[in-house]
Amino acid sequence: MKVNYLNLLKISSEIDEQIKPFLESNNKKEVEKQIIFQEQQILYNIPNDFRKLTINPSIDELNEKEMTFLQPNKIIGPYDDLNQYLDTHFRLLKEDFSSDLKEGF
Repeated sequence: MKVNYLNLLKISSEIDEQIKPFLESNNKKEVEKQIIFQEQQILYNIPNDFRKLTINPSIDELNEKEMTFLQPNKIIGPYDDLNQYLDTHFRLLKEDFSSDLKEGF
């Protein structure tokens, strides 16, 4: 995705819409976590929420036309939150089971 002013405005408005329920609930800690998560997705170009990803790899993933986003397993220190922990381990597990399929293609 090419980053330009219009894309940033669109992303900003999407983030605003997604965090609106948190702002209304006045739960500051939850708002901060959501904002950090959204910023990480933009800054590191993290594709999708892991909950929306399919368990089975797509054809593009198998042909490696689509880059796989992986974060390393944290060995030292805690994860920032539960979302980061689940996202990291879901993606690592998916890559682990699909790597043999990729080699077979």
